[in-house]
Amino acid sequence: MRKKRLNIIIYAIAFAIFFIGITYPIKLIDIKPNETEQTVSLEDRLYITQHLCPATYSEISQTMKRYCAVTGFQGVVMVVYYGDIIYNEANGYDCPGCSKKLLNTNMSFQLASVSKQFTAAAIMKLKSEDMLDYTDRVSKYITDFPYEEVTIQQLLNHTGGLSNYMYLLEKVWNNDSILPDNQTLMRIIAEEKMSPYFTPGKRYDYSNTGYAVLASVVESITHESFPEYMEENFFAPLDMKNTFIGTSGNQNIKPLDGFARRRNRLYKIEPSVHDGIVGDKGVYTTSWDMYKWDKALYEYSALPQEVLDEAFTPTHTSKNRTIPYGYGFRIKKIDNNTAIYHNGIWEGFRTSYHRFPEYKNTILVLNNNEFNVGNIPKKIAPLINTKQVENIETRFVINAVLDDNFKVANYAYCLAKHENKLNDTLYNYVQQYLWGKKYYTVFNILNKLEQEQQSVFIN
Repeated sequence: MRKKRLNIIIYAIAFAIFFIGITYPIKLIDIKPNETEQTVSLEDRLYITQHLCPATYSEISQTMKRYCAVTGFQGVVMVVYYGDIIYNEANGYDCPGCSKKLLNTNMSFQLASVSKQFTAAAIMKLKSEDMLDYTDRVSKYITDFPYEEVTIQQLLNHTGGLSNYMYLLEKVWNNDSILPDNQTLMRIIAEEKMSPYFTPGKRYDYSNTGYAVLASVVESITHESFPEYMEENFFAPLDMKNTFIGTSGNQNIKPLDGFARRRNRLYKIEPSVHDGIVGDKGVYTTSWDMYKWDKALYEYSALPQEVLDEAFTPTHTSKNRTIPYGYGFRIKKIDNNTAIYHNGIWEGFRTSYHRFPEYKNTILVLNNNEFNVGNIPKKIAPLINTKQVENIETRFVINAVLDDNFKVANYAYCLAKHENKLNDTLYNYVQQYLWGKKYYTVFNILNKLEQEQQSVFIN
């Protein structure tokens, strides 16, 4: 398997740091515990990355300005460049054509099918905690589940063959005052026993039903509602304060409405009988929170690496046909680069989430007025998926400090200075910016690096 380009860079730096540490005496900085308590906000880290990578940021910004001007795109776009958020901007209005309130990056969008990765994450976490096996039959966890041979893994990779629950609900549900939830759906599935599309495992058929069932599996095992489990195990630990499941999931946050386009006019979409079902959709979030989630995936703080590696691996049917879908993620090539991605379409919302693990790059697009967002990742990907990384050494030092990894920052600073690869102008600019924003602790640490490493290398 080809190594990730970013890891190659990091390994090279780590090796050089090790070599320098043996060859030269290095003066380590004494960082006191109380000097590590200040955390730089995501907004300020975004600003810092933009100034450390001005050419890349300018290309992305100008590309999006032209695209919005030509197409009329309204929504939010977030870009992660080699692990750092570099672009996060909103364009247009929250209610296109009927409101003067501008969209902003703190507004919560329905992720639609991009939600499936969170459902898969819940199952993967339970698997890593030995609370289930992928090969378990679903009927082990859901009483009266009528499809005896279907396994959890087959639901994860859409080879279970289950019928579309949306057709079923539209046929049997007649209570307009109450929306059915997942528990109700499981009961209806057991009662109706709709014929499966094919023998489980035989072929691939994208299934919203499968992911709704998976959410019910989580509820059965944990004895919690799916929204509660996700809040306790993912959203709260990752500080995703504006992320919730279902429109009633957070009473303090009003999510955006979805709009349909009819004859060049937009109309608000009213709730449907399917809106109470979660697992296949239903996650509301902001671009800032999705950056936190994305970072947790890259750093393996949400799930272990071996678990995620399996989630990012294509599926094989029982007939050994390769399917470019893992667990909650699709897989494809874009300009010869592997993309781990998913798109979403639901009641006016259009979403796209593309990750490029070889570079630790990510593109997120959020929209709520049926705009076709598929072209935006195609336009941005070539701008960020390059081997030439702007000011990589300077970024490495500063990010190590911002991430509280002072020993690495210390060695990396020595190496960068020794090889004349530290951009002193940008380094000093970031220092002064942090001082101006009253991040005195971080400023002092960067200043110590600069002041105390003047005579590090002894010939």
